[in-house]
Amino acid sequence: MTKARVSFAGPGVVPSVKRAAIAFGVVALLVFWGLCFLFEFSRTSGDVPKAAAMRFPAGSVVVDTERHCRDDRCWSTFYVAPPPGMTATELTAEIEDKGGPILGSFSDPRFVYADATLNGLTVHVVGRYW
Repeated sequence: MTKARVSFAGPGVVPSVKRAAIAFGVVALLVFWGLCFLFEFSRTSGDVPKAAAMRFPAGSVVVDTERHCRDDRCWSTFYVAPPPGMTATELTAEIEDKGGPILGSFSDPRFVYADATLNGLTVHVVGRYW
């Protein structure tokens, strides 16, 4: 004879721990979507990414930063010195090989697009949001 486990709450009732986990996930997703919409509707054509958003390899030094605008588009230009043990050519290849846009953070979920070119001993990196 097989004994069946009987739930005191009845059949089809989701335990409260699962309910809380599902509710937390839904709330977190709604907050993230809200942030995305907030940044999408509050963005201006003058927004440019900061050096921290570019996520350069550890040890890299940002020598100079410039902000450029043309028409309604703006972008940041970074001159980056490679970290010790890495050449400027290797740094250029690493930035170019990231495979698409750089993911944003939770507080700023926008994607950052980067293009890198060799500029002597430094790397010329152009970063833009769109």
